[in-house]
Amino acid sequence: MMRSCTLERLDCIHRLLHDLFSHYGLFVSRHPLPFLVIPVLVACLMGIGLLRLQQETDALYLFTPRNARGKSDRETVQRLFPMNDSTNFDGRRLSTYGAYLFATITSKSTDSSVMRADVLNEILRLDGLLRSIEFPMPYSQKMAYS
Repeated sequence: MMRSCTLERLDCIHRLLHDLFSHYGLFVSRHPLPFLVIPVLVACLMGIGLLRLQQETDALYLFTPRNARGKSDRETVQRLFPMNDSTNFDGRRLSTYGAYLFATITSKSTDSSVMRADVLNEILRLDGLLRSIEFPMPYSQKMAYS
């Protein structure tokens, strides 16, 4: 039975919660089977969706923003310089698989070109810096771009 809640009593919320949980506990103790079976069935039904889960391993898709310029630049490179695997295969020319690093380089101002000697020297210096990065690996090994 619910007790009356007045403003003079500051414990009206406490009493209300006490009564609600008492009734709930009694109901669960009298009918335990649905509280055991229904959660197991719901978990099994929700787990069925995990059977169709596909793992995404494309690093470009996972770590690059949707409309990133690097993606469109990569597609342009692949369209302009298609890879012919049948003759003169060079694994260093791959732009789709393996450990790779992309850096999009633009000039500081919109009216200048990156095809100047001083800018190309800076690009080569940046390339050397990027290739010198080493990553610590387990068992005291180091992995580097080459």
